[in-house]
Amino acid sequence: MVKNKAGEDLTILCEKCAWAQNKEIAKQGAGDKCPKCGAVLTEEKTVEAGNIFNLGTEYSAKMGLKFTDKDGKQKDVIMGCYGIGLGRAMGTIVEASNDKDGIVWTAATSPYHIHLLNLAKDDKKNKQADELYEKLAKKGFDVLYDDRDISFGKKLKDADLIGICWQLIVSDKNDQLELVERDGHKKEMLSFEEVVKKLEKYYK
Repeated sequence: MVKNKAGEDLTILCEKCAWAQNKEIAKQGAGDKCPKCGAVLTEEKTVEAGNIFNLGTEYSAKMGLKFTDKDGKQKDVIMGCYGIGLGRAMGTIVEASNDKDGIVWTAATSPYHIHLLNLAKDDKKNKQADELYEKLAKKGFDVLYDDRDISFGKKLKDADLIGICWQLIVSDKNDQLELVERDGHKKEMLSFEEVVKKLEKYYK
């Protein structure tokens, strides 16, 4: 369960020791003492991001999967499994990590490492942007390259909406590259080598 105001479930939880139970099965309620550490429990809206299933011996008995206990007796293995729905996980991340401009992906979940935005009109700069895309790919980065013939404002707005962690901007007015961190829109003017060094440290 992940805390989120858009969640469809209610969870009773302890902020001190991380004990938690879905309200539907919890014997405690908000304001009660935590059964593990004694701290005061709270009630929060949560999103169900995954499930755990107790399979018992249903499958192990059919497969003949056994273990030997401390008394030397063979018994069926007790099995369990968990499931994480990718669509639900994605929705949870987006609900938990966004701002007024759109999604803010985390480094671990971003669909690309870099969103390369070509804002140049000059032919030489356009060629440099194409070469930059190839160079970044050779360095092992997954790059979403926006070279569409649309307004600068539309490209920047779309980049914020998509929310990839880093935006790298090529423009006519700057010889250096503008690196923008999506979270907080922090900007730096860097050389290609400096960009690679920074992002390798961030992702690797």
